[in-house]
Amino acid sequence: MGMPGKPRIAVFTLGGTIAMQAAPGEGAAPALSASDLLAAVLGLDDADVRRRGHRKPGQRVTTTNCCSMDRSAARQLPA
Repeated sequence: MGMPGKPRIAVFTLGGTIAMQAAPGEGAAPALSASDLLAAVLGLDDADVRRRGHRKPGQRVTTTNCCSMDRSAARQLPA
């Protein structure tokens, strides 16, 4: 299941604003993965990190996408 004694963290990214970078001729486009974003967070070496990411521009994220991520999170981190 998880790594005993380590905190379990699930990170889900959709690829919106935080994950976007300048794209020549396109303005901004999803560019950073969940792993790219997590590389900027200190202290995660001591955690059991599960990541799942998508690269979808923020304006294309739907309610269905958000509900799907919510269900995925619930499966990754049961109460």
